[in-house]
Amino acid sequence: MTARARCAVVLLALSIPASAQDIEVDRTSGTVALTLEMGSPVVTLTLRKPDGSARPTRFLVDTGGGALMLAEPVAIELGLAIDRAQVTEEEGSTYAPMTPPLIEIEHLTVDLTDARCMAVLGSPTIMPGTTPEGFLPGHVLMHHQVVFDYPAGRFTLARPGTLEPRGEPVPTAIQPSNGFPRLEVEIGGERFGFLLDTGASFSMVSIEQLKRWQQADESLPWMTGAVGDANMLGGGFDSQAIMMRLPTMRWGPFEMQGVAAVSRRAGTFERNMSSMMTAPIVGALGSNLLRRFRVEIAYAAGTTYLEPAGEDFSTPVLTVGLVLGQTQDGRHRVDASPMGGGVQPGDFLISVDGRPTAGLCHRQVVELLGGELGASRKLVLDRNGETVEVAAAVTSMLPPLGLAVQPAGR
Repeated sequence: MTARARCAVVLLALSIPASAQDIEVDRTSGTVALTLEMGSPVVTLTLRKPDGSARPTRFLVDTGGGALMLAEPVAIELGLAIDRAQVTEEEGSTYAPMTPPLIEIEHLTVDLTDARCMAVLGSPTIMPGTTPEGFLPGHVLMHHQVVFDYPAGRFTLARPGTLEPRGEPVPTAIQPSNGFPRLEVEIGGERFGFLLDTGASFSMVSIEQLKRWQQADESLPWMTGAVGDANMLGGGFDSQAIMMRLPTMRWGPFEMQGVAAVSRRAGTFERNMSSMMTAPIVGALGSNLLRRFRVEIAYAAGTTYLEPAGEDFSTPVLTVGLVLGQTQDGRHRVDASPMGGGVQPGDFLISVDGRPTAGLCHRQVVELLGGELGASRKLVLDRNGETVEVAAAVTSMLPPLGLAVQPAGR
């Protein structure tokens, strides 16, 4: 979950117009295709214009998150009232409260009871570095039964209790004010609390906890620099972050090796995020692990059901090892180069395999650097006004551990 998403948790809530509440519901559930943008789930939902016509809109779906957000052009197109007298700025983005839209998923009207709705002003997307125009957060999801079927590429919203649960049940405490789901996993023989965070491309753990695991087991592979899907933020932060494979993890009945996480500053989870949860947490489980499952969250029952797609839950980190940051003018700067190979910090990435990076968001460019192990990538760089070409290979940036995953005994 991004800082921009979390900031909206405390913003002003607006009441839902009766016209939106009184829409007749045709179904008890709706299912649409689920795609991934650098690991995060993106779905297309239907919004309604003033004349009743459909306006398909791509949403990033985040079980964390704060407000339901729409990019300003979409809010205007839908005829939503934006309260520009209550503007809030956070990390380069500007927000204003708006009246709730009418959202449908396959003719099921999404329940927006007590929804906090914000327009992202002056932007065609809901946050820098991404392409979706809408953001669907945990406090909206919590009014539903939700299925993230990552292996099948399907997303389902349903009225509570209308779906027959599938998979292994895992207790999940839901914070009633924001819908944040908290689960517990066993790592290295100890139990830890985590946020189930679909909005995160990569699992995150407090740097202090990573250091404790590292000191306890010096054989755990690690590196400095967040590359691939862990390169979520860009800038100096990602260039100094640590990526590490965790000790053996047990989640519900599944025992896993080789799951990786990226560090976050001390206190991010222990103090800030823990205050928004039902109990303390040390990190968040992101899409590098979640995408190995069909994840069904029965919010009303306080239970997550897990159905694995296979037996390999290790995190591959296959990419050209660069840490990228997107500048305000849309350029893609190399902030660190763990791979070396002729790329230098401060270079600007012009193209990858002939595809220009101009006009692409941060996540799209990061995805261009990934691929199969050993694949070649031709990078064109701007180095102090000089064009430099570099041939780079997709490599395994974080050495693997054991790949076998077996259900643990009960």
